[in-house]
Amino acid sequence: MSTFHPSDYQKNNTYAQNQPNDPHQSPQESPTQGAQSTPFGQTSQNPYTGFNYQKNMFGDYSGSPYGMPTQKPKPIYKGVDTLFAWLSIVVCFLLVRSFPVVENTLGGVLTTLLLFGFATCYLLVAKVTLMRKAIPIAVIACLLSLGLITGANHTIQRLIYLFTVAALLYYVYCLCGHAGKRALNDNFLSHATHAVFYQPFAKVDAFFLSLPIRRGNRISTKVMRTIGWAALGLLIAVIPTAVVILLLSYDDQFTELIKNIFSFSLDGVWEYLGDAILGFGIAMFLFSALFSAKWKQELSHGEETKTNGTGCHIFPKALLCAAVTPILAVYLLFFISQGSYYLSAFTGTLPGDLTFAAYARNGFFELCWVTAINTVMLILFNALIRKKEDERGAIQKLYSTLIALFTLVLIATALSKMVLYIGSYGLTQKRVYASWLMLLLAAVFIAVLLAQFIKRIHLIPVAVALCVIFFALVALPDVDGMIASYNVDAYLSGELGDVDVDTIADYGVSSVPALVELKDELGKRSFLSTEDYEIIQKAEAALDEIKKELSEQPDHIFTFNIPTARARALLEE
Repeated sequence: MSTFHPSDYQKNNTYAQNQPNDPHQSPQESPTQGAQSTPFGQTSQNPYTGFNYQKNMFGDYSGSPYGMPTQKPKPIYKGVDTLFAWLSIVVCFLLVRSFPVVENTLGGVLTTLLLFGFATCYLLVAKVTLMRKAIPIAVIACLLSLGLITGANHTIQRLIYLFTVAALLYYVYCLCGHAGKRALNDNFLSHATHAVFYQPFAKVDAFFLSLPIRRGNRISTKVMRTIGWAALGLLIAVIPTAVVILLLSYDDQFTELIKNIFSFSLDGVWEYLGDAILGFGIAMFLFSALFSAKWKQELSHGEETKTNGTGCHIFPKALLCAAVTPILAVYLLFFISQGSYYLSAFTGTLPGDLTFAAYARNGFFELCWVTAINTVMLILFNALIRKKEDERGAIQKLYSTLIALFTLVLIATALSKMVLYIGSYGLTQKRVYASWLMLLLAAVFIAVLLAQFIKRIHLIPVAVALCVIFFALVALPDVDGMIASYNVDAYLSGELGDVDVDTIADYGVSSVPALVELKDELGKRSFLSTEDYEIIQKAEAALDEIKKELSEQPDHIFTFNIPTARARALLEE
């Protein structure tokens, strides 16, 4: 019978062999290990797998095979973060000074360029791995911001600025690689929502934690102490400086110089103070978006952010097909019963005793509403139908094709009615933008139709690209000026029997070239009717009113706008 010796236990006990010399180091995993109490927690044994894990008082499960929760890594704030956190305050102060963009139009363009440049410089200096395929987003946004100075429609200008802000956030998100290798992909809606509505608020605390001056990764107490002493010295110097100024005020020239230096309006001080406070608030969210994108890349190592896709895909095909089929049947019956009435718009003939106005108005807005309903129905049908990943079944193709075809027929009918209406009564903002929207929907539904048969067409990226292109068509040109010029030219050429000067004058500075042309061309006629005299008087009154409004508006470099500059030049002649 052999005698047991403690050294034999030491050799055969794997747990004892794996114990580190450092008492603060976690033990290695071992298949044979008993429970052992420690001052920091309880070391436990899994009887089924033989793995050991240790739960300490911080909730850390070391060596657990079940993926127990661990502490999240904390962000590391560096000197570059401190620098750009302070610079973000300056940038956002300049941004606020450019408000409102409908007045400081050139200022809005310059601040857009500044924001994109600031974001790119921060990510470059922070040594973030950048995705070059995101650069076109910045280029497109900066080009569209030029619409602030090429047009004068305030609604369009506000939409342009909102677009550039959203594009900036998405640009930062894509530049850090969170959207994957392509900026536009099938998960665009999920990525855009995350970039615009989550990223600016995810790391607001990072802004405040980055403000202390750092040397490397640590707060520089020496620099902060120096700044504190300097601030205290300036505070102490206030009273002696005031006394010296009072003693030297016997000299008239010195007194006049001091008055010029310190002469300011209290209203101006409050204005700058309000802009500084608002700029500080915006800087928090701007830096949060930048730091959040940078920190997220450091955690994910540049991998694409996982999303839940573009739909839920929870309903069976039978349910959705049964819900859509009656609507498609109604459309078919409608086309059969009203085909001759609505299709007459394509031939330019009027059914019955209807006028162009009555025929164009009859059913136009109803057709627009039906088109909008079809758009929502198509989106929900493809988003909710149950299918495998990347599957495009025959049933889904059939119903998507039918919805797209019926909608295209409705859009074509509505547009043909609008063409007749415009040909008879000219252009207005509502007619132009309604036609623009119908053309956009037609382009999207054509893409839907093609996507059913061409697998390489990814519908969501194509639809987003079409929306950007169509938005550029109304953002860059002076649409109001084009409407006014078309109506005046059509009236002078005899295509229109009347011209509404009051409606044209509502377009503001964009209407000045058309009103001047109308007044001058009518004045050249050898014989003027009573109607011509009234039109000339209305045009002159409208031009005088616009000239008065322009004289009350600020005129400096940051308010530069092409339609406004053209209007000022014509009115001064």
